[in-house]
Amino acid sequence: MDYDFTGLTRKQQQLMTFQGWTLQDGPGVQPSPRQVEKLLKRGLIVAQARADNACSWMEYIVPVHIHMLWCDYCSHQKFPEVE
Repeated sequence: MDYDFTGLTRKQQQLMTFQGWTLQDGPGVQPSPRQVEKLLKRGLIVAQARADNACSWMEYIVPVHIHMLWCDYCSHQKFPEVE
């Protein structure tokens, strides 16, 4: 299966690079549904509902095989911050 990594925002790129977002990731703010919508539609991340006694949240995981494809894709790109 081919995955489309084009046109991602900086925040979406960060999620791909750091393999998603979980509550254990620390003080980072949970991505909004709008930030992850494109990634979910393209099958680049998986959403997992989590809950404890006091609250519930969504975690977003980039499967390892997709993360590896992302890294390969990035190795062939010219990002402005690298030039």
